[in-house]
Amino acid sequence: MTKKKPKNVDNSKNQFKIETAPKDSINIGTPPAVLFPARNYKFKIINDNVTINISRTGSYVDLAPEIFTEEDGTFNLFDEGNNTLYTPSVTKVLFAEHKYPDMEANQLFVLIAFRIKEDSVDVVGQIIEVLPR
Repeated sequence: MTKKKPKNVDNSKNQFKIETAPKDSINIGTPPAVLFPARNYKFKIINDNVTINISRTGSYVDLAPEIFTEEDGTFNLFDEGNNTLYTPSVTKVLFAEHKYPDMEANQLFVLIAFRIKEDSVDVVGQIIEVLPR
């Protein structure tokens, strides 16, 4: 089987930054993968095996014209040319494909792994509930 190369897309907007307003400004939206301050948290695992399959390359507007426009451009979640996975694009594609996990206000999706496939990416994780300490 010949490995098909992903379409050429413009990753210039994805150069290790969140596409938001300047530093110290107030933003509304969902940040990509985040790290909590390093301390012990009390939590309960709600779902220990969640796998969400999303497109690896494409156009945001093709996935969700009700959310995105042509100005939002294209995406390539894993750029083989520089071995980079773009987490802001993962979040946007989850929304565009209507696959963002359904969670309560005190629940979080914990990323465990990304499985890069030829035409798609599996986002693997758990849903946890943060409990008061």
